[in-house]
Amino acid sequence: ETRVSRRSAQQAAIGYNRYRNQRTFAEVRTTEYIAATLRCSTADRRLNHSVVNCRPLDLPDRNLLIPPYSLGVWLGDGSSYAANFTSADPEIAVHVEAEGLDAATVQARLRTLDLLGNKHVPSIYLRASLAQRRALLAGLLDTDGTVTPGGAVQFCVTSARLAHDVRELVVSVGYRCGISTKQVHGRTSKSATAFTLTFSTEDDVFRLERKRLAH
Repeated sequence: ETRVSRRSAQQAAIGYNRYRNQRTFAEVRTTEYIAATLRCSTADRRLNHSVVNCRPLDLPDRNLLIPPYSLGVWLGDGSSYAANFTSADPEIAVHVEAEGLDAATVQARLRTLDLLGNKHVPSIYLRASLAQRRALLAGLLDTDGTVTPGGAVQFCVTSARLAHDVRELVVSVGYRCGISTKQVHGRTSKSATAFTLTFSTEDDVFRLERKRLAH
């Protein structure tokens, strides 16, 4: 009976501490307080505060000129001034063809969206429904996405605007996303920096089978 009582007491203490930590974690903190206690007093001086990601933005379906998956593919591997893309994966072409697009029509719609020679994610796509945003992300990742040995997802591009748009897209579906830069040999000064986005999730974010399995 004594052993059981002690064990129950220990479990209760653990539960209380977890509850107390959760309450502390959830408390409102001023920016002044955060600045004054930015790091723990422990030897490793780790960061003392964090913010839980918000849930994915819950928004209605939008009437989009180009299906989001196909737009993601074009943004990743498409010609900047034409409605075509290049990929070594025929599976991607199958997914795009299934959306029944006509190249001439897509060209006109890219122009309407001010995307020709100006790759970015239009705001209406960033505020589309969750299913539409996930489809857009899948198109981007099927083309320019990779999986690290540790299982994280990465997206690399040399356009600063597109990189930050995709980061906003990733965050909007509920993932914490880091971004890093690296100097590369680009054709112009604007393409001399590679932007790499990194995030982790157990969700299926690829449509391309080989990448989905790797993830």
